[in-house]
Amino acid sequence: HFGGTQTNGSIVNTVLQNGMLLVTNGPFSTASFSGDASGALTGGAPYSLTQSVALTFSGPGMKSFDAGGNVAVPDGGMTVTLLGLGLAGLAGVGRLRQRLVKA
Repeated sequence: HFGGTQTNGSIVNTVLQNGMLLVTNGPFSTASFSGDASGALTGGAPYSLTQSVALTFSGPGMKSFDAGGNVAVPDGGMTVTLLGLGLAGLAGVGRLRQRLVKA
């Protein structure tokens, strides 16, 4: 999400992946502005995301904005691996308890 307020000018928000344009918001030239955009990351790791905001003033003025984004990062299977190790550990503790109870 990208939004804010401004006087005198325009504002453009762009997001790039590895130097290639991913999404653009704007140009906004109204006093209050807001925009949403989404794009899919292409290629595999490693990658870089760059956000660029261009502020243009047509006279004295002020600009205020806020930008945020969400990027889902794949875990490479570690979650399933850790879950499996945890379950194996619990099974081992259960077997140990059964042996101690029988003895």
